[in-house]
Amino acid sequence: MTVPQEIADIPWRSPWSPVASPQFEARLAKEVGPHHVLSERPVIAVGRRIDTDDVLFYLPSGPAALAVVHLTWSTETPEPDSRFPFTHLYQSVSQWIEQCMIPDGNEFSQGDGPA
Repeated sequence: MTVPQEIADIPWRSPWSPVASPQFEARLAKEVGPHHVLSERPVIAVGRRIDTDDVLFYLPSGPAALAVVHLTWSTETPEPDSRFPFTHLYQSVSQWIEQCMIPDGNEFSQGDGPA
């Protein structure tokens, strides 16, 4: 499965970088429980935040265009609480860039990112 050109052309900004690894897709599948918003949905990992466990997924069949998921790497999989792994949905690439990547980049460049 391929990603739309709009996603392939994301102008990445630190701390975000592109990824092309099925390991994140496999990990997400292990972590989501049956009531999680991404349960049983196809996903493609397209980026990750280098200083946290946040991964950007393209969602070819919705419920939005993109999702940032904070993977838990918990040994208890799937997560029993449908709130985890924490997931934030974005309707478009531009929305993700404006509401996530740019603010994260500003925090990261100022040294205010997550510890």
